Amino acid sequence: MTLPAHWRQPSFSVAETADLVGVSEPTLRTWLTRAPSGAFLGKKTANRIFFAGFEVFYYLLVNRLTDYGVPVRTAMHAAATWATERLPLDNYVIVRNEGEVTNFELVDDLPPTIEAGAVIPLRGMAITLIGRAAEVYAREGS
Repeated sequence: MTLPAHWRQPSFSVAETADLVGVSEPTLRTWLTRAPSGAFLGKKTANRIFFAGFEVFYYLLVNRLTDYGVPVRTAMHAAATWATERLPLDNYVIVRNEGEVTNFELVDDLPPTIEAGAVIPLRGMAITLIGRAAEVYAREGS
């Protein structure tokens, strides 16, 4: 799949990013203050922050992981390994909370049975996000 320009170029405002991720703008700004990896801070232009699509994907993963109960810093660290300028190579990540430890397993095919845990469709989420982001990108371009 050829990635669109908005996947790599800063194209989405904080408000647009929050909407694409499914969180409030204050929540996204709180995550920004928690010092995610420097690769996901967006680009500041004329005192406004703009995010590339892969950065939006990062925050989408953080949202999904924290919804499952993964601590935000753990979610940020894990999401940083999967949100890159390329599409994820693995189809799914299986997340298991075992006491105070969170384990992640990357798989291409789901096993027939899965012990208690969350299944996050990494590649599918990225492709869906690209389509939704393209609509926002097209609106801003017109």
